[in-house]
Amino acid sequence: MIRRIASFLGLDPEKPLRKKAAARVLSAMCHVGKCDGIIAAAEVALISDTIQRLTGRSFAPTEIMQVADQTRPNLEPQDYIAFGTGLRAGEKAVMIHGVLSIAISSGRIFPAEYVFVTTLAHGLGMHGADFRRVLGLAIADMNARGA
Repeated sequence: MIRRIASFLGLDPEKPLRKKAAARVLSAMCHVGKCDGIIAAAEVALISDTIQRLTGRSFAPTEIMQVADQTRPNLEPQDYIAFGTGLRAGEKAVMIHGVLSIAISSGRIFPAEYVFVTTLAHGLGMHGADFRRVLGLAIADMNARGA
């Protein structure tokens, strides 16, 4: 019974993220990937690998491209808040982790990516200490991949 309650609360790391949460993470990752105008094939592969690793759910490259095509370049403050509506704190951390992984994949964060990531973190209500912790995880992941 305890395991069932923990799973319901999103505390079971072996279980995949909820479908709704994984779809929102994918959308946020596509938004940051498209900050420079287009999502290249290498970036689609990185998004696919990262979302599988972080959420336990896989998305085909065609699904990723469809989500990327639906992204809007100029988001309003309420759009950033909407990314996290209904998500648990752990799911929000996974979202920021995924977004940061895509943003730093080139070795630096470009200004448009920086604005997106920081505004998203603010919209999700993430504190600075939590943001720095997740950034450290994303950097460690990048170093482990050898990028």
